[in-house]
This record gives sequence, structure tokens and C-alpha cells, in this order.
Amino acid sequence: DVNGETADPLFVFLAGEKPFKGFGNGIKNKALEMYADKNNKIFGDKTHIGWNFTKFLIDRNGNVIARFEPTDDMNDVRAAVEALLK
Repeated sequence: DVNGETADPLFVFLAGEKPFKGFGNGIKNKALEMYADKNNKIFGDKTHIGWNFTKFLIDRNGNVIARFEPTDDMNDVRAAVEALLK
């Protein structure tokens, strides 16, 4: 499991290191934020992984560098990965 009492320790660690910080700044992102606020209380728990496409970037030493939600621009994900590889 990803969340809850039976969550795998890996997911507990990842979400604890990089909590949910919102959906971003675009119009679509703001609409999702409004929907989540009204209809889905799980986003109030910042350690919850609410999406199956949430990505975590981890460096060679096991440090959690970034968390990307499905609404994040893939160019931002690419840039973060490329910066870490340098």
C-alpha cells in the first residue's frame, strides 16, 4: 500500500521527506486544487500520496531531492533529472 496504516515504509519515507505542496500555478492546476479542497480531504494530509503518477527524484545517496505531481510540467522533471546527473 502507498498510504495508511499498511503503507510500505518506502512510501512513508518518500512522502515524509517531500510532502504534497499543491498542484502548481496553471489554470488547470488551480481547478484541480479547488476540486480537491471541496471533494477530497486527502490533500489536507500533506504526507499522503494522492496520485498514482506522483514521482520522486532521489539522488545517488538516497536523498529525496524533489516530488513531482502529475500536473507538473515534464520539462521541469527533465531539468531536475539532468541537473542531478551533472
